[in-house]
Amino acid sequence: MTLSLRGTLRTALVLVMGFIAGSRLVSAWRWLQFYRELRGMDPSGADASLTFAEGDLAIAVLSFAGAWLAWWHFRPRGGPPPGTVS
Repeated sequence: MTLSLRGTLRTALVLVMGFIAGSRLVSAWRWLQFYRELRGMDPSGADASLTFAEGDLAIAVLSFAGAWLAWWHFRPRGGPPPGTVS
């Protein structure tokens, strides 16, 4: 198996964007927990927590979409796989 620049870039982009999406999902989960805790005691703090959770979810969705786009865009094109004798 030979490593190509396109394959390496594809894998690196997907891993980085997946890491960003995962960390933002965890952050959104924590903000939702803060929202549930503050809902009755501090309405303005609860609203802020909900807003932060929505922002983190939006970034996670965009990161997942970017990872899918990178995976699709840098896919191997037609022809024999690199490193094979045709």
